[in-house]
Amino acid sequence: MRNIKYFCILIFCIGSFYAFKSPGFKTFKAFLTSESELIIKGHSNVNDFQCQYDITELSDSIAISYRMVGDNLSFSKAKLELKSLSFNCGNKGINKDFNKLLKSDVYPKIRIDLVSAESSIEDSELVVTVDITICGISKSYEILIQVNKRNGDLLVCGTLPIDINDFQLEPPKKMLGLIKVSNEIEIDFSLVVVKN
Repeated sequence: MRNIKYFCILIFCIGSFYAFKSPGFKTFKAFLTSESELIIKGHSNVNDFQCQYDITELSDSIAISYRMVGDNLSFSKAKLELKSLSFNCGNKGINKDFNKLLKSDVYPKIRIDLVSAESSIEDSELVVTVDITICGISKSYEILIQVNKRNGDLLVCGTLPIDINDFQLEPPKKMLGLIKVSNEIEIDFSLVVVKN
């Protein structure tokens, strides 16, 4: 795809694309519908777990500033903040371990900044660059996302693998170290994005 057809908002979100071409920064507002999902998946040497984000916490619209740079999109002030305590891992014990891992008492939010987006070989795919900040440490990642129109809205899907060691996080150990959680987690998202 030579011309970007959509402009992106990523919620780790996390994003949306609509037709625009402009040399300067433009701003729009967008929000996620209740059909959206964001899940962190992980596993230990005994079982798998997943922690689902409460999308109702993201009911406010998000302002996104963007501009075209060649055939790519560059973003400014396009950020999403997720409350660590708004993830539900299925039971109180895992929720407690999850929030201990993220040091939620000291760092109550995970921040995702949308940096840029460029077209892929497939028309419905984009390569998005995001900066993710967890426990005060920021890392940059590239995500291949699928973007499809759905009833006038956009469906944005993707998976981002992360090594929690990148953020100097230590996975919890249980039963004197017999149960060990893997350093590798995945952030899966399926977001329904509406332009305001």
